[in-house]
Amino acid sequence: MIIIGTMVLGYQTYYLNWVRYDDDQMPYVYAHTRRGFLDMIKQIEHYSEKSGKGKDTVIDVVSPDYWPMTWYTVNYNHVGYHGHLVDTQAEMIVCK
Repeated sequence: MIIIGTMVLGYQTYYLNWVRYDDDQMPYVYAHTRRGFLDMIKQIEHYSEKSGKGKDTVIDVVSPDYWPMTWYTVNYNHVGYHGHLVDTQAEMIVCK
């Protein structure tokens, strides 16, 4: 009986932590980001390298929900987090 219980709990742990970790339908999910967020970060990296400016690309984030983007863009030299629409001349604008 202990082996079956351990197997069931092990499966549930795997399923919640590795498969549906960002699913709002799960009752105990705590995730900062969704999977699409990391795709957006990859696009920012791609286009900043493609522009030739790399980490010196000027990026303005005009979405009020920018956390935890600050952790992923910490190496960029010119990132502004405004939380609302602003007049900007940035090469990249991230909005919601």
